Amino acid sequence: GPGCFPRVLCFPLYRPFPAEPRLVFICLGFFWGLALGWGFGVVERKGSQVNDLMYKKEDGTLGFRTNNSGGLLGGITSGADLVVRIAIKPTSSISQVQDTVDKEGEKTQLRVKGRHDPCLCPRAVPIAEAMVNLVLLDHLLISKLSTI
Repeated sequence: GPGCFPRVLCFPLYRPFPAEPRLVFICLGFFWGLALGWGFGVVERKGSQVNDLMYKKEDGTLGFRTNNSGGLLGGITSGADLVVRIAIKPTSSISQVQDTVDKEGEKTQLRVKGRHDPCLCPRAVPIAEAMVNLVLLDHLLISKLSTI
């Protein structure tokens, strides 16, 4: 649920949290890109529009009024919801005839018969969620070990 993972999951010098999902996703053949929080949308905004300002809640705990950073501030988890968006590459084996070259470098055409690539759309979301959860768990375990 919202805010279910702790603040301050990070090892800023060696394993900043924002780098970790990128490292695990890059191993997936369908992965093309990753954005955290506003992602590239931040370039169109002013700092005053994307800052996540802190405040003191009625119960005395600290919180953030917004979550523009997607749950990450300075490479460290803030305790807010983690917002991750990924871009998925289209399936490469298509039924359309494509011009290419053979192993000798000679022009040829590629004709794919049948479907060899699985439809990734139904699988992508649970795979992405599992990968992010593994990164979160890894950082949680490392943070527990560092306090022993």
